[in-house]
Parts: sequence; C-alpha cells; structure tokens
Amino acid sequence: MLVVMEQNASEREVEAVIGRMVALGFDVHRSSGTIYTVLGGVGDTRKFEESEFKSMSGVREAIRITSRWKLAARRANPQGTRVRIGSVEVGGEHTAELPGDAMLREIWESSQVRVLSAHADALVVPAQAMQNESLLRELGRAGMPVILKRGESASVDDWLTAADMILQAGNKDVLLCESGVRTFFGYALDVSAIAELRLLTHLPVIASPRDVNGQPEILAALKKAAIAAGAQGVLN
Repeated sequence: MLVVMEQNASEREVEAVIGRMVALGFDVHRSSGTIYTVLGGVGDTRKFEESEFKSMSGVREAIRITSRWKLAARRANPQGTRVRIGSVEVGGEHTAELPGDAMLREIWESSQVRVLSAHADALVVPAQAMQNESLLRELGRAGMPVILKRGESASVDDWLTAADMILQAGNKDVLLCESGVRTFFGYALDVSAIAELRLLTHLPVIASPRDVNGQPEILAALKKAAIAAGAQGVLN
C-alpha cells in the first residue's frame, strides 16, 4: 500500500497515518522529500481500505498496490537499476543530466524499432504510445535503453504495467519519464508521481519539464521541483 501526504501535511498528521498503518499490521517505510511525504506499507493489503486513509487529515492519495507489474516492483531489485544512455548513467541517488545532443529517437510503431535502434542511444516512447502493446513487446526484444513517458491520463499503475511488458520481453534497461498530465488548467508536471515511483519501482525515474512548459523561468522551476521529488535524471 502507498499513502501520499499533502504538501502542507503536519508531522502530527503524518504520525497519525503511520500509527494507523502499524495498527493494521504494516511495516512502514517513510520517504520525506521537500514537497511530499510518501508512506509505503508492506503487509496484507486486504486490510487496507483506500477510502479510510483518503478520509484522514493531510492525506493526498491512498493506493492499493497491485501485482500486475511484478518485474517492475522495487522488490525485484531492491538496490535499484542503473541504465547507461551514451556516456551518461541514470539511477542511484545522483541526478543525471541528459543533454540535448543525446541520441534519443522517438518511436511510435513496432515496425520502427529495428531502423531507429541503429541510430540512437535510447528510444523514447511518447505519452500517446505508452499503451501500444505491440510496440512495448518489440522494444523488450530490442536490447537497448527505452525511455517510457507516461500517458497524459494514465495512472501510475497503468504506467508500471506498460513498463513490465518491456521487462517481460527481456529488456532490463527501462526508464520512466514523467512528462506531464492533463489537468483542468492544462498540463502539469506530476511531481507526486515521481515520489511514489521511487518507492514502488527499482527502475530509474526521470522527468521532462520541457514537455510541460518551455518558458525558461518556468522550466527552471519545474526542473527543481522534479529533482526535489526524487527524479534521478532530467531531459534537457
């Protein structure tokens, strides 16, 4: 289970949620960033009622973790995965900068994999193609790094399930890229998803603020927010 606290949640509210999780028999792992505090619970998820935690003061989101993405789950590689793209290694606790001249090629269809693989350091699955199953499985056989952007209306669960398809086909070099979700006010970088993923998966988590807003001042702020939430790399 996973509980994400609001940005302004007090320490008393956080401790109250931890106490309830412990009372239900969960071992609690806390990740406190500069923006969100995320609480991961290991235990019998049948005892976890999302509605109960969502009603608690200071809680932003409560998630029952499914098993659809077993290979992408953190327990599959507790030490975390590191992926090399050209001369840059992404993963671990440092924040990698992927330069604009990195050989990244956007890919939409499975028929493009062989051709583009010969001219790229990594293949980028755009948000609109995140759930293209034939493409994901072909990328799993490609044997090169894949940057999987999140669909604009996809849940974190959907995203990890898509990543799992690539892993199941044999490719372990998968990165998850937060590139913005649709809101009532346009597109927004979902930094809470970055914090969640750092607990849920061993795969490197990166961000692409430029997909949300290209204005220099806003771009700089979004980059700082992504890093504060735990992003291990940023696409420049």
